[in-house]
Amino acid sequence: MAFSVTFLTYTWVFTALFVGIEWSYCADIRLDANYPIGPCKFPFIFENKLYSACTTDGRYDGQLWCSLSSNFDNEPRWTYCEPSDPAPCNFPFTYRNKSYYSCTKDGSVDGQLWCATTSNYDRDSKWKAC
Repeated sequence: MAFSVTFLTYTWVFTALFVGIEWSYCADIRLDANYPIGPCKFPFIFENKLYSACTTDGRYDGQLWCSLSSNFDNEPRWTYCEPSDPAPCNFPFTYRNKSYYSCTKDGSVDGQLWCATTSNYDRDSKWKAC
């Protein structure tokens, strides 16, 4: 009799009747992100720690991932971070000597939300759409 447990992308199987006595890693089973489409939500909480960028924490393969909710501990929705994705929002960031803790429309000519991808937009001028 076997029971399986999934953590992010890997499945582990109990190989004994009593839980915790024997475990076996299912190397041939790889699960995909539970919500493969959607923007990362920065900052987000994972295991009571605040993240403002993609992380490999909680994974065994080094694959970058991010939460799709502001608190992964309460709402465990996630996706992979693609290497080709632009840098994530960096919160807080400074724009015109003001600190921002979320995306803003300030300074946007088309009214679209944006964020800085470094801590200081005034200095670095690096940004992305939210």
